[in-house]
Amino acid sequence: MIDANDIKNCYKNPNFYYILAPVVAVIWVLFLSTVSLSKADDKCTRRAKDYSEVQKLIPQILTIDPERLKYKVRQEASGEFDYSVALEEIAKLCGISSSNYSMTGGNAPSKGGKSRKTANVAIKTVDIVRLSRFLSQILDRWPDLECDVLTLTKLNTGKDDWKVSLKFTYTYK
Repeated sequence: MIDANDIKNCYKNPNFYYILAPVVAVIWVLFLSTVSLSKADDKCTRRAKDYSEVQKLIPQILTIDPERLKYKVRQEASGEFDYSVALEEIAKLCGISSSNYSMTGGNAPSKGGKSRKTANVAIKTVDIVRLSRFLSQILDRWPDLECDVLTLTKLNTGKDDWKVSLKFTYTYK
């Protein structure tokens, strides 16, 4: 019969570890060769397939929107980012009148050696489609711009009328 003292003494015996280490190593190698490597191979195959699909889409995107290539040139030529100009341009594009929104701006503390500007934007009344188009356009046009806070408040004036508060942060050199 095995008693509790034999089990306790087993852990103290160095021979136990001489046997345990190779057994654990064999189990680890079996795991890697059967489970882990097959998953890695599947993942690699999927990534290669995704890469080939994306390579087919890039010429189509560039045909539809060639301005994406000129973003860096346009950004350098335009000088420093200005919230009022950016908001006015995108709001006009999305059909949001200038009397329907307000903006307050300021500087935020530097982060990672880069300067930051913040702006709080309040839109009095907007529907979800225009809001999503507005956010999509402004964040797509200026990749260094982030929307930190988005607050929606349902208005009683219509089915799809919302009051929106946004907080943007623009990071630059």
